[in-house]
Amino acid sequence: MKTPSKRRLILGFIVFALIGYLGWLGFVELRAEEPRRAVVSLEMIFSGDWLVPHLNSLPYYNKPPLFNWIVAIFYLIFDSYDEWVVRLPSLLSLFLMGWFSYAWGKKYLGKEAGILAGIFLLSSADVMLFGGVYTGEIDFFYSLLVFIQVFAIFHFFEKKNLLALYTFSYAFAALGFLTKGLPSIPFQGFTLLAMALTARSWKWLFNWQHALGLFIFLGINTAYFYPYSQAADLEGFLIRQFDEAASKSGLVTSASDTLIQLFTFPFQFLKLIFPWSFLVIFIFKKKLFHHIRASRFITFACLFILLNIPIYWVSGLFKARYVYMFLPFALLILSHFFLLFKSEMTGRVKFINGLFYFIGAAIVLGFLSPPFIEQTKDIELVWLKSILGFILGIGMLFLLAKSQHKFIVFALLMILLKFGNNLFYLPAFQNDQHATPYRDYCAEIVEITGKEPIYFKQWFHRLKTEAKIGPWRISEKTLIISPFLGHQIPYYLDRAKGVPMEVVEDYIPGALHLLYEGNMTKKDTLVYSYYDYHLKQTMVVVRH
Repeated sequence: MKTPSKRRLILGFIVFALIGYLGWLGFVELRAEEPRRAVVSLEMIFSGDWLVPHLNSLPYYNKPPLFNWIVAIFYLIFDSYDEWVVRLPSLLSLFLMGWFSYAWGKKYLGKEAGILAGIFLLSSADVMLFGGVYTGEIDFFYSLLVFIQVFAIFHFFEKKNLLALYTFSYAFAALGFLTKGLPSIPFQGFTLLAMALTARSWKWLFNWQHALGLFIFLGINTAYFYPYSQAADLEGFLIRQFDEAASKSGLVTSASDTLIQLFTFPFQFLKLIFPWSFLVIFIFKKKLFHHIRASRFITFACLFILLNIPIYWVSGLFKARYVYMFLPFALLILSHFFLLFKSEMTGRVKFINGLFYFIGAAIVLGFLSPPFIEQTKDIELVWLKSILGFILGIGMLFLLAKSQHKFIVFALLMILLKFGNNLFYLPAFQNDQHATPYRDYCAEIVEITGKEPIYFKQWFHRLKTEAKIGPWRISEKTLIISPFLGHQIPYYLDRAKGVPMEVVEDYIPGALHLLYEGNMTKKDTLVYSYYDYHLKQTMVVVRH
């Protein structure tokens, strides 16, 4: 039996992946940081203030506004405030990272390495099942900016075009700063150092082109922060950026947490690119450094990771989304060494193939389990979905055995796993009122209250934020910000009512207010109540 060509398999993977990622983009309600990004973007549109970010009508200091601008523009383009619109910008960023992994890998390591790296990124388990589901967060977009920033340094250095190198890298560093603040500065500095070590040359760092790049970085940021300073507290904003960056590094974590992270981080990182992380066995070979130095790009990629990742390695708190920008480089390195050594490491190739058969069989057999699991057995057409998934998986296993392009076929099996996640886990998760209750709560509130605004009655949160390095405090400030509230509530209420929720410390006579049940007064008439499983408190909507 003739098996599909490599070209058709790649096309099939692309189509399968696009459906798997895009088809269920708005299925689950916004979670974690997603609704906060969504609310800040909504308030830009409702208030008309695109300069100073706000959350529940109070200044928002945690992040600069670029990602919120992007989300707000997507709202306007699609004339929708739905979940899929919030998630689309970062998901497109992930697709672009996959494309650039292919394109740049093809240019500097060969077409095969580029194809594998792009496919590996989109079929890594963590990216598929977690990061690629909840893409309303900022991190894939930011990682794309860093990816381009870093690659501009290498690409234009190889082209001997220092003007383009500094112009593009500092421009994208500035965009990164306007997205996530301070982390873009060490990325620029350490990556320039990585390039200097790769080239074993330092003179190119000291010239007018570099000065121009710095001017571009400062110019782009000044174009935003100067008018911001005329409208809001710039000092407080910058101190908060320093505090945010420090909290995600090792500067403020305990010694014990940092020590634990030192040992666990490599395994946590490799888990992000499972199952392709098993290709690390092809790196363990005699004269490894000789093989690294044989490719300038591999040397640069290794140094980029080596110099930049320690900030996250010693943070004491591992969060997958903070290190997404390293994944394309790690996968390009793994692809390169696999292709370089597969012909002489036949035993390891057989091990990898056997592992793929085992994982693939587990995926296929897993499709038979949903009809028997309590959380999934009542999903609509569960038996039909399970049987079709199982049959399709059996066909892919047969193709895996026959095809010469086993990695691409196995990547298709991984995307089949994503379909299983979409068809069974996501519906069960969305139906879990302990995990995702807010969309239903807000729909009931809107049905009762209509378009009438609801105010969040609570004391403003006075946040003490500081810029410090270890025990040395540089500056500090107390900022007035929105008190904590599950951000899903303002997101779903704001988009339904067309006005931002406002935090008030004093009652507005006759108006609707959201507050903690324990704060109700005798003058309050109960309109609606719900139990917030995350806050572990009952919240009430009342008319005062």
